[in-house]
Amino acid sequence: MNVLERFVAEPLQTTRTRRSFAIPGDAKQGLTLFEDIMVVRNGDSVTAYDRRCDHNGGKLVSQPGTNIASCPLHGWMFDAETGAYTNVAVRKTPLTVVKTDKGYEAQIDLFTPRLRGVGDQSVSIRFINHACVVVSFDGLSFATDPWLLGPAFCNGWWLKYKSPSDALDIVNQCDFIFISHNHPDHLHPETLAQIRKDMPVLTAGFATRSAESYVRDLGFTNVLAAEFGSAYHDPVSGLGFTVLKSGDFRDDSGLYFTVGAFSGLLTVDCNHLNFNMLPAPVTFLASSFSGGASGFPLCFTNLEQTEKLRVLARNRNAMIAGVKRYIEVSKPSVYMPYAGYFAEDPVRDEMVATNNLKNQPSDYSSLCKDTNTVLADPTVEDTYVFFGDKLVESYQSEVKEIGQPDRNYYAHAWKTFGDISFEEVASYFMSSGFTDNLIAYIGLSDEDFVARQIYRVDFRATPPSVQLCAPPHIQQVHDETGARVTYARIRTPAFVETIRNLLPWEDLLIGFQARFDRVPNVYDSEFWYHFTNVHIKQTARRAISDCGGSCNRISEAVF
Repeated sequence: MNVLERFVAEPLQTTRTRRSFAIPGDAKQGLTLFEDIMVVRNGDSVTAYDRRCDHNGGKLVSQPGTNIASCPLHGWMFDAETGAYTNVAVRKTPLTVVKTDKGYEAQIDLFTPRLRGVGDQSVSIRFINHACVVVSFDGLSFATDPWLLGPAFCNGWWLKYKSPSDALDIVNQCDFIFISHNHPDHLHPETLAQIRKDMPVLTAGFATRSAESYVRDLGFTNVLAAEFGSAYHDPVSGLGFTVLKSGDFRDDSGLYFTVGAFSGLLTVDCNHLNFNMLPAPVTFLASSFSGGASGFPLCFTNLEQTEKLRVLARNRNAMIAGVKRYIEVSKPSVYMPYAGYFAEDPVRDEMVATNNLKNQPSDYSSLCKDTNTVLADPTVEDTYVFFGDKLVESYQSEVKEIGQPDRNYYAHAWKTFGDISFEEVASYFMSSGFTDNLIAYIGLSDEDFVARQIYRVDFRATPPSVQLCAPPHIQQVHDETGARVTYARIRTPAFVETIRNLLPWEDLLIGFQARFDRVPNVYDSEFWYHFTNVHIKQTARRAISDCGGSCNRISEAVF
């Protein structure tokens, strides 16, 4: 019997906390959203609702200029004026609202997950690389998201530090692996090819089955796709855990686990994990921290350099604010910045490597000091030992060495994906099922983004028309057609691998493998959603695109 077969599943227990929320007396007419509640005012009448979707617990977000709030998980639409959802026969129960001297007050119930854990035992957490840590205690050990070698995101990301010399041995000796989602820096096929195929794998039970399907395609057969809202307990080792969903529409997850009095929370890359309804206090918290994981704004030529630097600084500050929120809510004794130790090739991608500054673990020193939290910087000490809920020891097991890109990967990519026929490109776009008032020019480019062959794809036609063309003047095309126009110069091997294997286009962007010009300079959300979540193979899916035919997809602008 493997360890996953020992786990006993049961409904997740939660702790209800009642919170009072002040509503200003001068609250505007119509719908206003606050952190945990939404308020609709009609004259002197004030009604409040929680922002929890009654379908699957998503957090309702407003539709600008309306009294409609929608759920980014499955698209349920709530009409705050009527108190009912518009696309299903469900009504929401209003909160109790009382008048006060300064306005109004609403009372809201928050539900945080609770796992049982009694007794003290030794638990060690060793940082291996990026988002991979190994948790060990008496009788069991598990690893998370092993990316230990090679590049990710179309050869655009490299490990900042070399993995320990025995990293693969350490992971192969674990009792199971947790895979949080299917981004290649977390579900890394090249690393997983070096892991024994009888290794039990725990992942999230996404509606799309994205991570589970991918893991099975790689040859793993002992896979548990843990259901959200369930708790699992191992009667032999005493491990308890629940997998928590990110608070947006994306297929991403985190892990909350307990071993006796010890509790750990891994938020990974999640936005608003479990809608920020998190257990507190926890012994150990780990989250992404660095930022810099997007090709926007550096890969978009329409923006001035000063604007790019402003956006990058804003994004880094937003990452710090997100970590601050996690620490405030979960109240950890120890915080480890992880899932951010990647770098760009300083030669091949010099512009990105120079400008894409990232947060460092030391940037969280003052935050941890202010919250009386121990900062566990894994670049200084990689192993942390706890007894019960107390940190008793920390040390460095192996000196961290800066990693170097293996540029042989580039030559191999050109050899494998360096050529493609017109018919294959045309078939890919014509079979995509995508139509929009958009004309896209796709320039198959060399390493320096000089286009050698350019395709004009007109998505106004059904199916889209595809033809070879000369370098475009996109402003002129926009003026003549009224369509939005994008010119994407993409390194040829990255483009060919993406369309031949039906991979998400966001990997091209996250991996800095393209340069974009666009008129007007706006985010083409429909295009990016379709070619990242719809026109892809099932195992590469990153978000819910349908819900049994009854839910509508919500566009999500990520820039």
